[in-house]
Amino acid sequence: MLTKKEILLKCRNILHSSPIGWPIKQEDFNYLVQNIFPLHKEWDIKRNGCNVKSIIVRRNPKYGNKQFAMILDNDTIVDISFIECINGERLRDEVKEACKKAVPDLYKSEDNTVFEDKVRSWIKNFDLGEITIGKYINHTSMEFINQDLIDNFRNWYEGV
Repeated sequence: MLTKKEILLKCRNILHSSPIGWPIKQEDFNYLVQNIFPLHKEWDIKRNGCNVKSIIVRRNPKYGNKQFAMILDNDTIVDISFIECINGERLRDEVKEACKKAVPDLYKSEDNTVFEDKVRSWIKNFDLGEITIGKYINHTSMEFINQDLIDNFRNWYEGV
């Protein structure tokens, strides 16, 4: 498992090692489309029902920095920020929701703010990172798909 810092570094390496205007390597494409970009809060809106055909690196027209752009199967080009994917609200909300479902009995007895503080503390305490945890969430049902993670959270939560 990669830490959040390692994931950011990997994405930056893909961005800066890819030539501007050309599709990125297939291995990098698979990694971004399967693991990173779906974490963007506007992933479904950006794709607008289309599949991602390729990803290129280009210069941001406003700021001049390098950025990823997805070429959809309808040939639309859409910018996407890997930083927003990694730091975004969607993943944080999904982790919190999965934690609620992992310990519904404990969640119902807590003040929402207290519960959220405990979730943040659990993530930091075990150096898991939201990205690592996010890989173990069924993004449809918002439940953990890894029983060890559920047990880890429950045991930690009950011990606090």
